[in-house]
Amino acid sequence: PARPGVVASTAVPPDARAGAADLARPAGPARAAAADRVATDALHRRLRALVARAGFGARLEGVPATAADELAQEAATQWTAQFNPRDVDAAAFGELFRGLLA
Repeated sequence: PARPGVVASTAVPPDARAGAADLARPAGPARAAAADRVATDALHRRLRALVARAGFGARLEGVPATAADELAQEAATQWTAQFNPRDVDAAAFGELFRGLLA
């Protein structure tokens, strides 16, 4: 499932935040006139609630925390990383994975 922390980490640049806000407004978590940051925060709250309702934890299970650096190195080399709305490298992915695996 989509992890709210992952979605939040990609909505840092203003244009990515605007895109996330555009998703939140018609979907209902935010009012049509809500500022981008308010709408994006509402989207993140909705995602956290849906993940919890589905019975998933906030952290990934079954993957040891010691795997974070290896996963980060692998993620940084994937072609899909170039489409991330924020600049990412192994250090950024490491931070994300350490948060998911803690």
